[in-house]
Amino acid sequence: MVIAYFQMVESDNRPFVIRIEDDALIAHARALVLGTTTSKSHVQGTVVTKPVDYNPGWSYHLDPASVKFFDMAMEVCDAASTYVESHLDEVGRAFLPKSQWCPWASRLTAEVTGSGVLIAQPEPKVTLKDAFDMYQKQSDSVHKLWGYLSAVSIAVLGFTIGSEKVNWTTSAYVFIGLAYLIFAGSNLWVLRRSQQELGCISDGLKASSEKTGADAQKFLVTSVGANPVTLFHAASILVVLGAIGFTWYQHCKLGTRCGAPTAPVSAAGASPASGAFPASQSRP
Repeated sequence: MVIAYFQMVESDNRPFVIRIEDDALIAHARALVLGTTTSKSHVQGTVVTKPVDYNPGWSYHLDPASVKFFDMAMEVCDAASTYVESHLDEVGRAFLPKSQWCPWASRLTAEVTGSGVLIAQPEPKVTLKDAFDMYQKQSDSVHKLWGYLSAVSIAVLGFTIGSEKVNWTTSAYVFIGLAYLIFAGSNLWVLRRSQQELGCISDGLKASSEKTGADAQKFLVTSVGANPVTLFHAASILVVLGAIGFTWYQHCKLGTRCGAPTAPVSAAGASPASGAFPASQSRP
């Protein structure tokens, strides 16, 4: 059986060693350490409340058979490693149900031996130009996602609030709101992941520039964090949904423009249903 050990850190930067016994997971972990992938970069697994030799300094470890990697997970299993250490007697109950632990800030930093000695990894050869190209391509992808969400949001606002020629029913407003929410929510999920990847590439660009020299470091860029971007776009989505709801309230609760048919206007400028004729004509 193939066995590998990896050093993990999270918000408190205190090393925590995990053991992996699956070939595919070991390959993925090594790719994360090398920086050749940023997908599923966080660690999760089942907490075993007893110490092991390969994870010194801790009173617990992760069950090797349960170790997996993830991009996003439920908040209920997120906790700092030091907090877990000080609340081991509560693990498996209200705190970390089913003993599942998924620290959102976790990341692998190195492969180690069973005794904790770092294993030297071949350094990936990424030129400064390649690093800039990767950052630019990812940045363009993120900007396109922003553009899609902005364009659809403006179109929905114009279609609902700015339209004076339609009298929608309540069900029509509900359909528009749900359709927009599904699109915007999916776009936001992809946008968050793309922003996280952009941050990883930005870190790689920084490392590449440090090896190139002082002049290269003048071109450093720092991407916006995924959390601020998520909050901003989530707020924008809520504004659009609120505008749709307010328009429905104005038309269907306070006004009469809610599914009422619009009477056609004749070419002479009067509605046939009104019985009125232009002033220049007389009734026959």
